[in-house]
Amino acid sequence: MIKMLKNLLFTMILVVGCSLVAFGQSNENGNPTPPKEKPPVVPVKPKPTPTPPKKPQELIAISLQGIGKFEG
Repeated sequence: MIKMLKNLLFTMILVVGCSLVAFGQSNENGNPTPPKEKPPVVPVKPKPTPTPPKKPQELIAISLQGIGKFEG
């Protein structure tokens, strides 16, 4: 008897909960939502072209010249 009462109570709570959720989602009050404002537009600036990196051969030659000065 108690098990049947628990099942009935659970079913009633579930039905009431679902109906409250469905009632909260309905938009039948006649007030339509206002239109959204346009977001501000950010102008896009072109990026400057980066300077090309130095070639590795030039860096090696510079470092080898510096080593020769300290020998000797």
